[in-house]
Amino acid sequence: MQIKTPDFEHPILRLGSVTLLTGFVIIIVSTIFHPSTQPLTNHPLVFAEYANSKTWIASHIGQFAGVMLVFVGGFVALHRLLAISESGVAKALASIGLAAAVVAASTFAILQAIDGIALKRAVDSWAAAPQ
Repeated sequence: MQIKTPDFEHPILRLGSVTLLTGFVIIIVSTIFHPSTQPLTNHPLVFAEYANSKTWIASHIGQFAGVMLVFVGGFVALHRLLAISESGVAKALASIGLAAAVVAASTFAILQAIDGIALKRAVDSWAAAPQ
């Protein structure tokens, strides 16, 4: 069965495709700049590296923005494409997928708040504490 996409949906789907790919690129680049050269089980070295990182905030903002572009742009566009389907199964799966994307994006926002902000403040305080 071939789905005929209405003409007014084409720009939305194109924008969704572009944001999905852009989001993936942003995530990859941001993760490259995330400090992580120390073994993660050596907490004093890891915390010192995080405290001295100049790219910490930028890498986490980039990861957050990239994931939001992937979820909001890509999955919303995918939902719109599948929602116009004549199949009830495709519509139901599209709705479940959109709900899962919203939950995953919300969970990732919480992770970035904890990792990107709270952990950075904690390691900065730890590094500044008298030894």
